Amino acid sequence: MWRTVHHYELADATFSRPIGGSSGSGGGFRHAVLRAIVVTPLVILFLGEMMGAILGLVGGGGGTGGGAGGGGRVTKRRLKGILNLHKFVELTMLLYNVVRLALWPSRYVAREVYIGRTISNFFFLMQAQLYTKLSWEDVSESSSVVGIGGDGYVSESYYDDYVPDNNNNNNNNNNNNNNNNNNNNNNRMAGNARMYEEEDSSGVWQHPNDEMTADDRPLSYGFATFNEYNHYGGQSSSLANVAPGTSHERFPVISKRTVLVLEAAVFFKAVLLKNSKIHRLKFDIQGFELTVLRNIQSILRDTDLVMHIKAECFCPNKKGLQFYQVDNACEKMETVLHDAGYEVHWDCEGRGWSDVISYKKGMATDFLPDEAFD
Repeated sequence: MWRTVHHYELADATFSRPIGGSSGSGGGFRHAVLRAIVVTPLVILFLGEMMGAILGLVGGGGGTGGGAGGGGRVTKRRLKGILNLHKFVELTMLLYNVVRLALWPSRYVAREVYIGRTISNFFFLMQAQLYTKLSWEDVSESSSVVGIGGDGYVSESYYDDYVPDNNNNNNNNNNNNNNNNNNNNNNRMAGNARMYEEEDSSGVWQHPNDEMTADDRPLSYGFATFNEYNHYGGQSSSLANVAPGTSHERFPVISKRTVLVLEAAVFFKAVLLKNSKIHRLKFDIQGFELTVLRNIQSILRDTDLVMHIKAECFCPNKKGLQFYQVDNACEKMETVLHDAGYEVHWDCEGRGWSDVISYKKGMATDFLPDEAFD
């Protein structure tokens, strides 16, 4: 702001009256017009910088609340626009001073004055360039999105306090132990998954009891065991074991692979930070659609990130069992999406699976056809 006032006073003193004191009507009018042309951008720049200073002091919507956090990002883009205008003014003055030094010297102003002005123009130009190139959201928003508290640990649950119904730690699919083999381990979750609570200096998420095995599947960051099943009859692969007592129990595991996994909420919040929108979102991840939707439920509910969603779901058989040892029930998926503000329809039609089709109320007015998600 002080720099802009300096430029304004310089322009006002230069163009307020014709050189030599002539006050003829033609010359006076031309200088008045020229003065208005020169000082108007400076007045606008001063007012913009003053509003930017006020917004910086009072908070100015810089947070991530309110939908997708768009208000804070819009404010920051406007402030960067003000800085870009300031860069334009400094660059114009720098070029003017160079011209006066090299091509059009003044009879009244010493060259040292133009040299000093050129140096100061360059200094403030680089300062404005630094601020416009900084990513103002990376530090503050990424910390708040991931939920890192003052002690450095994750302070919010992405799972809305959700613990899947089908807890099972039996890798051998022993039917007699399916309901009893929980080992009193509260960190065990669906499909032999474990919740990894904190990060060491290497960036690897550790299990609280350091009991990590090859078949553990962490639900935050880490590695998971990917089961490749026999493909005949439509069966594919999953992070979960097939459930005994269902039509899928006949599919053997033909290979296991260790894969890197990332919590869904982390990915979708990264998309949210980019101020992006998703028109069609399709989930076909063999039993973990409900887990993912619960994981991002608050994002879907509180923002307009996703308009249309299609997700595979399962309907329990007569024994109340689903294909995999993880809860992916269509009814529960419908409840999650309804709570997030979506209209939902699905129909198992005597099968053990279906597709939940949904759209966000207020963003769309009707369901998309199945082929729209292909």
